[in-house]
Amino acid sequence: ADNGAYLASNYSLAGETLTANITPKTLAVTGTTANDKIYDGNGSTTVSVGTIVGLVASETLNVTASGSFADVNVGTGKYVTVTYNLADDSGLAANYSLADGGANAAITAKQLTVSGASVNSKIYDGSTSANVTGGTLTGLVTGESLNYTSSAAFASADAGTGKAATISYTLSDATGSASNYSIANASTTGTITQKALSISPATAQSRAYDGTTTATVSAGTLSGLISGETLVVTATGNFGTKSVGAGKAVSVTYNLSDGSGSAANYSLAAGSATADVTAKSLGVTTSTITTKTYDGTNAATIGALGTLSGVVAGDMVTLNSTGATATFNSKNAGTNKLVSLAGLSISGADAANYVLGATQASGTITPKALTITTPQYEGRAYNGSRVLDVEAGLLSGFVGSETIGVVANGLLDSAAAGVNKMVTISYNLLNGTNGGLAGNYSLANDAGTVDIEGEESGSEKQMARIMLDTLVEAQEQIVEVGMKMIEMTVAEEPEVQSENFVESMGQWQMLSCDSDADTAMCGSK
Repeated sequence: ADNGAYLASNYSLAGETLTANITPKTLAVTGTTANDKIYDGNGSTTVSVGTIVGLVASETLNVTASGSFADVNVGTGKYVTVTYNLADDSGLAANYSLADGGANAAITAKQLTVSGASVNSKIYDGSTSANVTGGTLTGLVTGESLNYTSSAAFASADAGTGKAATISYTLSDATGSASNYSIANASTTGTITQKALSISPATAQSRAYDGTTTATVSAGTLSGLISGETLVVTATGNFGTKSVGAGKAVSVTYNLSDGSGSAANYSLAAGSATADVTAKSLGVTTSTITTKTYDGTNAATIGALGTLSGVVAGDMVTLNSTGATATFNSKNAGTNKLVSLAGLSISGADAANYVLGATQASGTITPKALTITTPQYEGRAYNGSRVLDVEAGLLSGFVGSETIGVVANGLLDSAAAGVNKMVTISYNLLNGTNGGLAGNYSLANDAGTVDIEGEESGSEKQMARIMLDTLVEAQEQIVEVGMKMIEMTVAEEPEVQSENFVESMGQWQMLSCDSDADTAMCGSK
């Protein structure tokens, strides 16, 4: 170059070759992240490269990265060394350098599973615990091994099939570290069977035949319940057949119901017992007994035989009455007397299941009518009484050698004096000899007439005169005969007598008249 004094063109300078270094330009990357990973037994991990900073002008490069944890174990916020690799793009990778970087990431536990595990069926024990059978741990990193234990629980303690259950696992170190792994609980199903109970022997009640096989059974005492639980047990029973028999087998079925425990968690096997089925006693509906007169025997005659009563519907049983007899409970007269029937029997396809009970009816023995010779009695003077002494006659018509006594009683139709007054004679029978009882005989009343003489009193003579005078006048007025009444008023002074005819009569008899009375009542029958 010109320097003012000298002209560059006046000189020449030979060239010279020199050497120098062009060093790669150092780049930087911003925003690079390391990715979390699941434990796999090595420390490598993937990296997401951020943005390259420092490229010349418009040059571009391709960059990749790899990451490496300081150790392989599970952890969070673990440091990752990031190594970058540059590759040509519009610029040359050789012109640049990129230092290794760092990031943080996590290694999470590797999820393991157990295959082939199952929950064992168990008998109800009041708990949810369950036992696990089988199972293989899968998912371990190659070359590593772990130990594990398992436990299980049903969702509820109650008996049932296909019940939900959960299996829980616990891992422990072996050649691998348990902390690098995790294992989730497993869901499965299993069965809790009912707990079989036992019971003391049932008692079956003997009964009379009723055409069914039903038996009445009392359950025994349960045993085998889970502590603290109670149940209610009832029993039903059935004979093998409906027929009569001794020591017949009874099949017993038990029914469990909830107490403090649930009946669904238990089972109780059927049992057995024995009992008798005795014959059913049959009766005969009311039979008719022919009424008879006392004859000294208790023989009875069946008028119409009743029918069987008590036969179970559908059973074939027939009453056989050939040779049937009837007997009063005593020979004596009476009404509604008990009569026993004998000589009856039953037959038919189902007759073996029955027995004919005491067959009874009722009937009447009427007293035997006796006859008596004419009673003896005589007229007498008026004494104000209707009673008349009568001497009974002689009785006849007794059964066998029996005799009874008799007392006769006479009763006038009125106490008044009169001619041919009506006398009713009744008899009282008395127990006699040779077994003769008054109650077994009857004797009809008698009747007769007798004269009762009046007293010769002035009052009665006066009344007789009045009555005779009145009758003359009454003859023309009597229009009908019957029970009539005559009322007469007697004045205190005989010479001024007045008669008041009230009502006429047909036949009449003068009643006793008190000589001191002002008014006399005379009646007739």
